[in-house]
Parts: sequence; C-alpha cells; structure tokens
Amino acid sequence: MPHCDANNDGVITLEEYITGFEAWKNTPEFETFLREYSNFVFDAVDTNKNGRMEFDEFMGFIYTKDKALGEKVFNALDTDKSGYLDRNEVLTAFREFFFTEDPNSPANYLFEFNG
Repeated sequence: MPHCDANNDGVITLEEYITGFEAWKNTPEFETFLREYSNFVFDAVDTNKNGRMEFDEFMGFIYTKDKALGEKVFNALDTDKSGYLDRNEVLTAFREFFFTEDPNSPANYLFEFNG
C-alpha cells in the first residue's frame, strides 16, 4: 500500500498504515477489492463446489473450533436463515468486518479479532 507512506521515507509506520487504510476504505477501489476477495474466499471455502458455504465448510474457515460458538456466528451471518451462507451474506460479513465499530459483531470472528 504505497499510498500509506505519507512522508515518502520508504517506511510505513503503524499510524501511516491506519490513516492510509481508513482513506482507502472509502474509495470505489476498496469495494472492488472487497467483492473480489469475498468471492475468492467463498470459492476456496466452498469445498464441495455447490455454491453454498455450509456450516462444516465455514468451521474450516473461521479460527475457532468451538462448535457452539461457530453455530452462533454462522447463524448470525446467515441472515436469510437458509441454513447456509450465500455469496451475498459472505460479502456482507466481510463488509461488516471492515466497517463495524461493534466489537461484538459476529463478522469479527472471521479473522480472529474477537474472543
């Protein structure tokens, strides 16, 4: 993320990274990245290639091996209560992960930032 090196010294400090990332999140390029990354993850996690992220596949993706916690998170992300996650629900979860300020958001469990 070269645009983060605000003073062009060849080093990106934590402060520069945070500032640059927060600015990037508000660009159309970030939305494109988010859609592409979400689809990449969905395709990788959908191991049986049926176009659905089922619970067992989901458990192989998130950091926790606690089945009860996994079910709680999965059910919260399954907004249409279909019993599986579709691409839109996964995209919504990724979007929430990057934009929520709620430390208890289920989306925080996607990358081990909670619990």
